[in-house]
Amino acid sequence: MDRVVYPALTAFAPDLILVSSGFDGSALDPLGHQMLTAKFYGDVAARLVGFNTPLVFVHEGGYNENYVPLCGVRVVEALAGVERSNVVDVMQVR
Repeated sequence: MDRVVYPALTAFAPDLILVSSGFDGSALDPLGHQMLTAKFYGDVAARLVGFNTPLVFVHEGGYNENYVPLCGVRVVEALAGVERSNVVDVMQVR
């Protein structure tokens, strides 16, 4: 994200950012197992908000019925500009 996506967004300065917001890469996803935490998804959303460009997030994946909502909460919190909730991210306490 830091080496490719954010510099490209800065250079291109789009009028709209569309995000295919799937959580398949989360650590608890039974298919992806990419070790991404809910905090990571929230951090990415917060960085995108910082570009001051209209954003459209579309949820499209993630297959752990217990962890996907937590990832979604972190993204929505970032989009709303609120502090992280007090929901405990099980991947952060391991």
